[in-house]
Amino acid sequence: MGNENSRTYKDMVNNFGMQIDDETRDIINQVTPGTRGPLQFHCIHGSNVVILKNGRLAKRRESFCKGLAFSNRPIEIDENVCLRLCEVGTNWSGVLRFGVTNDDPEMYRDIPVPTFACPDLTTKDGYWAKALPERYSNEGNILHFYVNAHGELFYGINGSQKNRATLHYN
Repeated sequence: MGNENSRTYKDMVNNFGMQIDDETRDIINQVTPGTRGPLQFHCIHGSNVVILKNGRLAKRRESFCKGLAFSNRPIEIDENVCLRLCEVGTNWSGVLRFGVTNDDPEMYRDIPVPTFACPDLTTKDGYWAKALPERYSNEGNILHFYVNAHGELFYGINGSQKNRATLHYN
């Protein structure tokens, strides 16, 4: 990330991105100053996804498609999103895709959610997704990412930055 941000990526994850639920001891997203509340999963999702724990857990059924899930609200610029991999299937390659969009998931209320993130959504304007490398797809790992005002998406695992990508969408 360089000198463009005064706080380190690991500090941002440890101090702003993670919060422990007092009752369940689950890691949940902390409200970053200026946001509208903790992130949860949206009620609109692919048909092979089940949303549990009041929107805090998205679980995929045993299938390789129709597994899209969205956040319940827009993600703010520089808001650190944290997702813990509670279970990891080994039935196929390509464990997880993560991404961002300009579109409201409500647009899928009356039409089917696309089957795949890549290429069904990534070939459309307003969507960007990336495959999480399988070496990072271990049960218990925490994927964290944010988008800055320059359209760069930074992501990491367990507080350590792994990569930066420039978003190419309108």
